[in-house]
Amino acid sequence: MRNIVAEQAILGAVLDRPSLWEQISLRPEHFSEGPHQALWAEITARKRDDRLCDATALKDWADRQSCLQHVGKSAYLLTLLGVAPPLAADAIGYAETIRDLARRRAVVEAARAAINVAERGENDALVALEQKLQEIASSDADADAWGKLGDLAIESVARAERGEARGISTGIAKLDEMTGGIHPGTLWVLGAATSMGKSILGQAIARNVAAGGYGVGEVHLEMDRGQIGLRTAAALAFDPSHRVDSPYYLSAQRGALRPAQWDSMRGGARAAAHLPIYVDARPGRSVSQIEAAARRLFRKMRRENVTPGILLIDHEGLIAPEPGTRHPSQLERTNARSEALLALAKRLDVAVVALSQITKEGSRADGEDRMPNATDLAYGGAISQAATVVILIHRKAYYAERKHPDARTTEDWETIKSRETTLIVDKVRGGQRGHVALLMDTPTAAVWEVAA
Repeated sequence: MRNIVAEQAILGAVLDRPSLWEQISLRPEHFSEGPHQALWAEITARKRDDRLCDATALKDWADRQSCLQHVGKSAYLLTLLGVAPPLAADAIGYAETIRDLARRRAVVEAARAAINVAERGENDALVALEQKLQEIASSDADADAWGKLGDLAIESVARAERGEARGISTGIAKLDEMTGGIHPGTLWVLGAATSMGKSILGQAIARNVAAGGYGVGEVHLEMDRGQIGLRTAAALAFDPSHRVDSPYYLSAQRGALRPAQWDSMRGGARAAAHLPIYVDARPGRSVSQIEAAARRLFRKMRRENVTPGILLIDHEGLIAPEPGTRHPSQLERTNARSEALLALAKRLDVAVVALSQITKEGSRADGEDRMPNATDLAYGGAISQAATVVILIHRKAYYAERKHPDARTTEDWETIKSRETTLIVDKVRGGQRGHVALLMDTPTAAVWEVAA
């Protein structure tokens, strides 16, 4: 899988017309022959340093290269000039051929390496293969990564005018207004203390995105499949006008529902079946393992004409480190994980919605009404720096729920009944910070907006 003549033609063309280098976008590893790789690396270095790189300028360099010994050193340059194509378009066509052959060689090498891994049984061969293929695809796209700013501006204005620049709706009108909706390639972080409602909010947004026709992948590193299914059915069965009759998911888990409530749960389950949401509840997954599984899922969605919208990860603190990696501190591990999540969103071209734990509730001297902020997240500087949007959840009932029933005041009971919840939009690139009022019924995992 190599074309020596095409490689010689490219090198000869650039030696003859060095300005072609900018149009060809090849790297030394794209060439199959050692001498060709060495010469292209030298041409690239000279172009980047704004030095001459024609055949005359490279003669002394060629005479010093032992790797060119068997091809005649500086005479090798004259040979290449003899096979240079007459037209720039031909050279660009040869470059695409060389790039394609290099990609095919890399895929074959990756497959062979995966076979060796599988035979030795040391690691997950499928994950290793998918990681390598992702690297090949990403590396190959580097040549097309740069675009002219003016072209980008013209395209962006046209897309916005057609209404294509709007983000995917979260299903929460005020939140959409403040953030502009969910855009591909972004990292959203939903942070809250334990039992504050981050999983409930994350799954509610996921259902709203799916109801809008977009595909959703949910990665649950903590809850099991049974809990996820019952929560979803209960949330979809919830009726705000008859909250007392709505089935609780924990009551369903104990089998303690009335016949009418079981009917509601079955109805909620049937409604869930119509949503393009897929769940992976395996624990202990690393970012690369999550990415490999998500890529397979999103390919399946696209084959079914469903556009992937978001990847929900509950929660990011339980993501396993990559096999073989060592981080001296928890902070460095969090930094690496945060950067990997943002890169994951960009590579998959979907929004990653990562749920994150708040490890401190702030000074209790501030009172129970203290609103959390991004610094309350576990090593919050790392995850909030990588995030496009950071949303914190505050339920005043959270504190009343933790009191013994006999110690609760009338105000505590009213607070619990109110379901009042505040979303603190603490960070949003290109949007507006502020608060969003919601109602959250934790026993049913239901979320709905406050009536205007």
